[in-house]
Amino acid sequence: MWQLPTLAENMIISYELDTHRREHTMSMLRKTITITDQMETWVKTQVDSGKYGNDSEYFRDLVRRDQERREAETHLRYLLDEAESSGMSDRSPQEIWAEAETGLA
Repeated sequence: MWQLPTLAENMIISYELDTHRREHTMSMLRKTITITDQMETWVKTQVDSGKYGNDSEYFRDLVRRDQERREAETHLRYLLDEAESSGMSDRSPQEIWAEAETGLA
């Protein structure tokens, strides 16, 4: 039969939830930026479209997407460096393609 947690169990659960929130919540800092009238119109249009609740949400989304793009570029550079350092293959492009198709099957 299901029982309500004791006071001590509630305190532990509450502490764990609070600790989890603090660990996964970033503090927010206020920034002031200067943008042109044209940029302000663009930002307002994006917010008015309903996709963003306010200007800050729009700018945070831009920063997140920029971070993701840069991480992807860094990963791609790593893969290209690895490929280049592995040397030339003795196989023909057709052999490489056939092996790739076999791996997908």
